[in-house]
Amino acid sequence: MNLKKRRSLSGVIPLKNLEEFISQKRGNYFVFFPSYKYMEQIYTHFIDRNPDIITIIREYFQSENGLGYEYAYMYPGMNKVLQAAGRVIRSEKDKGAILLIDERFGTIKYRRLYPRGWSHYKRVGDSKWIRTNLRDFWKD
Repeated sequence: MNLKKRRSLSGVIPLKNLEEFISQKRGNYFVFFPSYKYMEQIYTHFIDRNPDIITIIREYFQSENGLGYEYAYMYPGMNKVLQAAGRVIRSEKDKGAILLIDERFGTIKYRRLYPRGWSHYKRVGDSKWIRTNLRDFWKD
């Protein structure tokens, strides 16, 4: 199978698996996706094909407190970021750098979720900036 065809099928198989998974028994399900973009692709097709199934989290929190996006996507996603960052620095003696590659991490909504220890974070300018700052960081 060529790469182009494999990419076009990448959303079909997970969608069919998801539908099979939830069709076995009526109930509540929680599904994780590796990225927001991928989840949106699957979600769009899923809702089109299964309009009678209620997607709870976003709708519930949107009606409850207007924070549907935050509870459905932002908080779970940031939790994964924080867990991954925790693997860089395991003890007080460890030192590490974390590069978050997405503009959203610079927004106030995300910066408010940073742990206190990240208060000294720096926004990246370009690769030269990274080289200079990381060189200084690792010298200390």
